[in-house]
Amino acid sequence: MPKTDLKRKDLRAAVAAMHAGIERKEAGASVLAVANSSDILLLESAPSLDGSENPKEDSIFLLASITKPFMGTAALQLVEQGRLLYSDRVSQHVPEFACFGKQNIALWHLLTHTSGLADEAGEPVWAASGDSQAHLDATCRSFLHFAPGSEWEYCNTSWWLVGEIIRRLSGLPYPDYLRQGIFEPLGMRDTGFDFAGEAAGRMMPVHDLEEHGIVSDEEKLHYFKSIQMPAGGLWSTALDLVKFGQAMLKGLAGNGTPVASRAGIATMTRLHTAGIRERGSNNLAAYGLGWGKPGFHTNTIGSERAFGHGGATATLLWIEPDYDLAFVYLTNLWGMDNRVAHMCLNAVLAAMA
Repeated sequence: MPKTDLKRKDLRAAVAAMHAGIERKEAGASVLAVANSSDILLLESAPSLDGSENPKEDSIFLLASITKPFMGTAALQLVEQGRLLYSDRVSQHVPEFACFGKQNIALWHLLTHTSGLADEAGEPVWAASGDSQAHLDATCRSFLHFAPGSEWEYCNTSWWLVGEIIRRLSGLPYPDYLRQGIFEPLGMRDTGFDFAGEAAGRMMPVHDLEEHGIVSDEEKLHYFKSIQMPAGGLWSTALDLVKFGQAMLKGLAGNGTPVASRAGIATMTRLHTAGIRERGSNNLAAYGLGWGKPGFHTNTIGSERAFGHGGATATLLWIEPDYDLAFVYLTNLWGMDNRVAHMCLNAVLAAMA
């Protein structure tokens, strides 16, 4: 694997793209990080358009769906420990899930968004501000949009089941498992579902686009944090995400990582949805086991081996093994797509030797 041959001056286009995106109101206050498997090549922050929010290198952002790769890695660890198979039916581990035609849904279906589970089954729980157990119960009672494996549909509801499988097999609630199995071994001290004390003061505000209303005020944000949503509740810093990205790069290169084997990382980050089309759009799906892959929705140049994930706060973590690259973009606009993050990523990739 070649080392990333970049200097700060080569990344000026990426930094300019970040500032331009903020000026277009497509991103809020932002932090951009670029690294290879051993070094941080760029760590740059930018204030919000009105200057009211000026993040620092250690500011903590809501990752939203970048949570899913961490949950996928936790599931992989259980597979590597011989406690679980990707082909295991969910009902083997969560028997109450086996109703309304869901008996044949496997862990693989949950991790690839091919389960067919209806996300709207959880809407009454959200409306009632139900706790995490209520969300899990609603998922167990949910119905199907299509036969498992026949189509692809992005589904947040299914991750309550991933979390419950982790809990029942490990004996730890999934937030504790993530901390002990991933965050602590990698030295990710600023990653979690909520923070107190000094770290709480570093948490960035989250701004909803008007039509979403998920975290638009302190009461809603408090509720969101309280349920520790396994599909999208993690907060972190750019530096912590770089550590996670570097662990994936080192593991794939055979240089070791405390969180997963080379074979395991290669398995969960390869394309698993070849030939499967998205429900509604009919676009070809591009997903691994908890990780996104290059495809219609990514708009990213680079290699087929790349993998990563975006979040509903316009965030992005992207890893390019062929270029020894880990890329992080964090911002705080819930409901905005990560167009700016992908523009910055493409500028970084274009600058590589």
